Amino acid sequence: MTNLPKEHLQLQKLCYPAVENSRSASKTTQQDKVVNKQQQQPIHNYTLSSRQGRDNQRWMTIRHNDNDNDSNNHHAVDIIRDVTTTNTNTNKNINNACSVGGSDVKIRLLAGCVPLTNDGHVIFVSSSKDAEQWILPKGGWEQDETLTEAAKRETYEEAGLIGRLGPQLQHNITYRSKSLQTWNKLQMFPMYVEHILQAWPESGRRNRRLMTLPEGIEYVRRYKPQLVGVLEEVAARIGNSPVAKHSIA
Repeated sequence: MTNLPKEHLQLQKLCYPAVENSRSASKTTQQDKVVNKQQQQPIHNYTLSSRQGRDNQRWMTIRHNDNDNDSNNHHAVDIIRDVTTTNTNTNKNINNACSVGGSDVKIRLLAGCVPLTNDGHVIFVSSSKDAEQWILPKGGWEQDETLTEAAKRETYEEAGLIGRLGPQLQHNITYRSKSLQTWNKLQMFPMYVEHILQAWPESGRRNRRLMTLPEGIEYVRRYKPQLVGVLEEVAARIGNSPVAKHSIA
């Protein structure tokens, strides 16, 4: 594990070459990126809508009633199980939450990234609640944006990283928030980092750290086990195909 260098040129040596995808080049150039010629680094003009509160975020609510013959209600647990990991305890807890007739399960939808440097490292960020805890950038999916836009915005806000995304990872994570007592469904993308900013919206309260994929997998296995499958899928994807084949946005 190493901290990111502070000098701009050293940071850029870790980045993939910026390549605009033909399907999104005009949108990215016109709406997302502005080049600050004084600082010689790209700056996004994202609207930080996540700072307006959770009322603007996407949720899904699933109702289950054991006494109801409605097939939609009978399949509620199956639907919830579909958005969970294979973690037995997680499924058991969700099933228990649905087992009382007429109970609702409210799930907050999140988006995030696994940021990758050109030498195969993962960039983690420190938790806003604990500077010694390392996490992957993620946050609420807003109602006025696509899932990929949410993943990019959250990674910019929390980690000061800009890049292109690979296809969505198949390993979705559903977990219970300790602070909010709600269920969260996290959908992740690999991000091939093209720019590392020296100042970003949350730079005053977050640090960044480089880990190799094996180091990252070992770290999350110990402290964030729900993320093990995500990093293992990224490792398998990088091992099986050139990075360029995964770039979509």
